Amino acid sequence: MRKSGILFVTLFKGMPMEQVQRLLGHVKIGTTLRYAMVNQTNVKMAHRKYLT
Repeated sequence: MRKSGILFVTLFKGMPMEQVQRLLGHVKIGTTLRYAMVNQTNVKMAHRKYLT
């Protein structure tokens, strides 16, 4: 599974961001947040495409 997929699944299920950061091996929380922000955009686009 790609890092962005791991991030999405773990955050969606409620894992704290700091733990996700360690799981992915990111030194800076900003790196993890960048993945999360990109993922949120993808979720919004998918929602519009498939659920509306």
